[in-house]
Amino acid sequence: MIDFFRPTKFATRINQIDPVELRARGIRGAIVDLDNTLVGFRSLAPLDEDAAWVRRAKEADVRVAVLTNNGTPWASQVAKDLGVPCIPRARKPLPRGFRRAMNVLELRADEAAAPPGVPRQLAGAAAVSRQARTYSSRAPFGRLVLIDGAAGLALARRGRLWMALRLTVADGKITGIDVVADPDRLSRLTLALLAD
Repeated sequence: MIDFFRPTKFATRINQIDPVELRARGIRGAIVDLDNTLVGFRSLAPLDEDAAWVRRAKEADVRVAVLTNNGTPWASQVAKDLGVPCIPRARKPLPRGFRRAMNVLELRADEAAAPPGVPRQLAGAAAVSRQARTYSSRAPFGRLVLIDGAAGLALARRGRLWMALRLTVADGKITGIDVVADPDRLSRLTLALLAD
């Protein structure tokens, strides 16, 4: 299955997440939404307990960035007041904003906590199919390749590899897809382009 896409914990409020536990699990950063995550519905500032969570995260050496589709000066001001960077107009769920946040935090993908709504593992043909349709706009950038000798897809733009999907095939069916987006892991892959 796609281990990259499976949540291992769930919290209904950000302040229920223990930053010390995140750090102990190797998570060095949290990319959080602004509206209805750090700031409640129809509120203009974070609740005291949510602002305290940001402080606890910093004390635990967990970097925090706000990733929001909101492009108003208010969004940047809230992040500034919390002492964290803000990536406005992120166009979530598209990956560009998440990559920008990871760059700002100087993190690899496996060191960042995924925000709600980004599954880390999918099981079953229907779930995988739905996820594939969600990201089908990337198809023009994909090419069939061998990845370390196994079937896969490489996604590149302007000659730069930014994602690889290594397929596990059994009995003529795809039984697993390993999504690789971390630049370090990508650089260690051996790719061979297949003829169209």
